Amino acid sequence: MQTPPSPPVLEHDPTHPKPMTPLPTAQRFPSRSLVLLLAASTLAWLAGCSALPTQAPAATISLPLRIGWVDGLEARYVTTDVSDADLAVEQNANFAPRLARSAQAPAGLNLLERVYKVANFQQRPVFQSAPQPVGPGSLDKSYSPLWRLTWVTWKQAGQAKELRSEQDILDAEDQGLLTVQATDLVLNCPILAIEGRGRLAGVRWP
Repeated sequence: MQTPPSPPVLEHDPTHPKPMTPLPTAQRFPSRSLVLLLAASTLAWLAGCSALPTQAPAATISLPLRIGWVDGLEARYVTTDVSDADLAVEQNANFAPRLARSAQAPAGLNLLERVYKVANFQQRPVFQSAPQPVGPGSLDKSYSPLWRLTWVTWKQAGQAKELRSEQDILDAEDQGLLTVQATDLVLNCPILAIEGRGRLAGVRWP
């Protein structure tokens, strides 16, 4: 007896899924030119990213760099704020009257160090303290950039000489050669560099 032929497979018959027609080779695999184009685009993108700046250049300013003495060494500093109006004009600094309040602080809370200015002899100011060394590694915990202006006056003009440290001033006072008078005038004068003790990063001068 002859076997009857199988019924035809219809597209909608769920028992006979429609066989997939294989894609042409050109559609299954990208062309070589397309691969090269994608690779070139990726390299160009990566190169562009690497060329982007990672950090904006630091801004710089110029300020008058002044020179004083501390412990017999040259100290370079700037004056930015002064509690007295007339002195602020003379120093070309900000007038900051609230700084004067720091001169009224009780003992143990005073933030001021002394800066000595000779009244009747031309010389550089003398600072009481300074960073040692200059920068974040300073070990001098008494240093403060806020200074109480202290006048030094020679009793005899013929005996005047250059004083380069607080100890020089105190010795001359003990000898009766000069007088020392502290005021309530306060200056903000950060020390930026000291001979032999380093300088803050970026500080330079001719």
